[in-house]
Amino acid sequence: MKSAAKYVEEQYAGAREKLRPIFEELLKLGRSMGDDVKVCPCKTIVPLYREHVVAQIKPTTNSRVDFGLALTHYKGKLPKRLVDTGGAGQKRAYHASHRTDFVRANRRGSEEVAENGL
Repeated sequence: MKSAAKYVEEQYAGAREKLRPIFEELLKLGRSMGDDVKVCPCKTIVPLYREHVVAQIKPTTNSRVDFGLALTHYKGKLPKRLVDTGGAGQKRAYHASHRTDFVRANRRGSEEVAENGL
């Protein structure tokens, strides 16, 4: 477990430190899905899983956090803001098949805000 905390600290160190509040909100959102949701940070991502991964949080750039969802079995129409990652083509239910991004941007030199609804 010490490694898990270290992985998160390393993911959001330096220039990505400003993305940490977005990560914390996405983590809270993921945990709100139920008491059975587990969090297991890795070096580059933080997957959320039940029996398989259902979502993942990844600081993709110094200004963007991706929230990936494993929607391979969902057959309905998805919102346009969900980008197909190609994970569904891997034929494994636990790959993030879609993602949306959350960007931390400085608006007109004032306080930073998270775009995309967070």
